[in-house]
Amino acid sequence: MKSEEYKKLKNEDKKKYGYCNICHIVVPPGKKIEHCDECNICVMGYDHHCVWTGKCIAKNNFIAFNIF
Repeated sequence: MKSEEYKKLKNEDKKKYGYCNICHIVVPPGKKIEHCDECNICVMGYDHHCVWTGKCIAKNNFIAFNIF
């Protein structure tokens, strides 16, 4: 769904979705996506921004980060 379509939804329907005001993306229901202020992007499964690696630690690299 595009941000223009999201803005046209009723308030009841908007509660089902998330929306990032910075990236202007719509987050589907049930997805954990958060905005990283350091990288200035939205990341799925965001945990934190690592100062040592300079990257977001999230769903796809969490295990590798723990090994690191």
